[in-house]
Amino acid sequence: AARPRFRARVFGFWVEPPRPDSHAHPLTPSGRSVDWETMGNWSADSGFLPGREAAGPLALIGATIPAVILIWYANFHLDGSLVALVQELAADPVGWFLTKWPSCTDPEAWSWILGFMVFELALMRLVPGKEFKATLTPAGNIPIYTANGMQCFLITLVAFALGTQYGVFEPARVYDKFGEIISSLNVFSIFFCFGLMFKGYYAPSTTDSGTNNNWVLDYFWGVEHPVV
Repeated sequence: AARPRFRARVFGFWVEPPRPDSHAHPLTPSGRSVDWETMGNWSADSGFLPGREAAGPLALIGATIPAVILIWYANFHLDGSLVALVQELAADPVGWFLTKWPSCTDPEAWSWILGFMVFELALMRLVPGKEFKATLTPAGNIPIYTANGMQCFLITLVAFALGTQYGVFEPARVYDKFGEIISSLNVFSIFFCFGLMFKGYYAPSTTDSGTNNNWVLDYFWGVEHPVV
């Protein structure tokens, strides 16, 4: 008897990995073929709003970056008053962004960000754990992870408590510098996502990669399954 085939629902289609002995595209239950090279190409879809595949991501990115700063400012400087925030913005919107936007080049903020990143990446790679095989991907790959998330979480809590107890760092400074940390992360994320996009284009980690033929959507959605 033939072995059962794995299927998964991707982008609204039922798909399965290509058969080793066939170059045919897999079929949905309705019989429509799914082309692996164009699957997920939303830029070709029709819709009510032309250009929405670019306008939507740009609107989300453009709105969330200032929104998180405004929320922080209202809580940190205005006791959480949105009314006071609106009044300040209405009085001098351009001046507000020029004078009250927290710095994205603060050395202390970057020391917290980079220190935490290095520490957690080291834990991901060094802390042992059970091998975990994820679900078969549409391209036929099986992502393999080290299931050490809980161990890393507990180590992080212990390291935080010990670091505070013995004066390695002062946690209150995270609160004091939270605006600068958020501002720095906003800038970092923009360039980091560009880096991931170009890596997915030219040096993908696996065959689970591709493009939507729209760089805005590629930037927002991602073009590969990255491996750390």
